Formats: sequence, C-alpha cells, structure tokens
Amino acid sequence: MLTCQSEGISVFQSELYQTNCFVIETNDLVLIVDPNYLPSELAIIRKHVDAVKGDRPLYLFFTHSDFDHIVGYGSFTDCRIIAGSAFANHPDKVERVSVVERLDDEFYISRPYRIEFPRVDHVIEQEGEQLTIGETVLTFRTAFGHNGDGLMCLVEPCGALITGDYVSDIEFPFVFDTFAAYRSTLEKIVTYGWSVPGLLLLPSHGSVTADQDEILHRAEVSEQYLSLCEEQLELGEGTSRFETFMDLQDYRFKIGFRKRHDANMVLLANEQSLLHNLK
Repeated sequence: MLTCQSEGISVFQSELYQTNCFVIETNDLVLIVDPNYLPSELAIIRKHVDAVKGDRPLYLFFTHSDFDHIVGYGSFTDCRIIAGSAFANHPDKVERVSVVERLDDEFYISRPYRIEFPRVDHVIEQEGEQLTIGETVLTFRTAFGHNGDGLMCLVEPCGALITGDYVSDIEFPFVFDTFAAYRSTLEKIVTYGWSVPGLLLLPSHGSVTADQDEILHRAEVSEQYLSLCEEQLELGEGTSRFETFMDLQDYRFKIGFRKRHDANMVLLANEQSLLHNLK
C-alpha cells in the first residue's frame, strides 16, 4: 500500500511486519529499496516503477538479507542490484531462500517467479564508498548489529537516509549480530541526524520522518533498550522493566516482542561470555 509520497520518494508499506519499500526518483535514476512482501503488493510497486521510470536506469538496493527484504527480488531482476560485500558473499544463501519458501508454503502463497537469493551487480566493499550516477550520489555505510550483512545509504541531493532495520518507531532493536555492532550503527545514524540538514529518515519498518528531534529520539530509545538488556543480565532481573519499557513506547505487538526480547537476552549472554573468555 502506498502510504507516503513526496518530492520523488514513494513509500509502499506491506501489511506484513509494516515493512517498507522505497521508490526514490532522481533526474538520473529510479532506486527501489527492499521490495516486499505479498505478490499483490509487489505488483503494485512494479506497476508504479514502470509508470515513472521513463528512460532512467533502474537500481535495486538491498539493505540486508532477511527474508522480508529479499522476497521481492524476482519482480525486479531487470534492475542493477546494489548490496554490501557481506550480503554478496553470504555464507548460507540457501538458508536465506528457504525461509521465504517455508513461509510461502505455510501460508499458501504462490508467486509468479522462482525464489532466488539476489545477484549483486554493484558490490559495496568499503566503508563510506560512493556510487555516483549523474548528479545523484549514493554513500554507503555498514549497518551491522541487527545482522551481519547490513548496509545503510545516504541519497543525495535529496538527503534521504535508508537505514534498514534500525530506528523504527514500532519495534525495539532485534539483535542477530552483536550488541556492540548495533551501537556502532546507532552512532552513525545519530551523526547523520546532527550533520545532514533536513535529513529524511527511511527505516525498514514503521513510519518515515524528517523531524530531527524524532530521529534522535528513536536512536536514544534504541540505546535505552540495549542498556536495559545489559542491566537485566547483570542484575539477574526478570522482565518487569522490559514490560514497562514496552508500555512506555506504546508497542502494540507484545506477544512476538516478548519472544524477541528473550532471544536478545540469550545472544547478549553469549556475547558477554565470549568477551570474558577473551580477556
């Protein structure tokens, strides 16, 4: 569903996980980001892209390899694909694809294409690497923490920051990589929030915002959650403070979030145990 459209940026939000696909138009290109999820939703995005592209080249950027982000690849194989080197060299591409296949099978979803792990035409190798097409400049920074192959992108001159699964207003940090890496990504986002005038934040889930205070607030809430986890582990506390945290942030989807918090706590315990053993 098209939820927001202004100044060459269209936001299509899936009914599943409120996952966003962005279509960004500049004079030089049309950039599609993480097309998802249901076949009917993908058909609407594809129709929109075909209607606006004109003679501009199509680029497709994958922020990371989670199933809800790569699921729409088959509808956009004619694009030039951009992703990070960790994405392009993912050690278990078959497993990534199998998650999509398993969910499609569970929910009886039929797609007009075969599920494949995306090829990558432009592999981003370096921190801060830029891809320049005409007057459009795409600047990439690694975004690890949520997982180990994430990449964020600043699109200029429009000043849009594509963050992937960070600084959402509807969910707390889901950590599949490390807490330390997650903090590093938050620091990069905060730096952009302070340094880029009129920054437009494009997160993968929830709502977009150009309000600087809101951008910094979301980063602070994420940091508060990470600290809460560390304190809970250190003090051996139960989950009462986490429940209070969810209430304060007005999170709606609490059943799944409780499971995700428990998984974060297991990962944090393992991470801290590993760091202790290395000392």
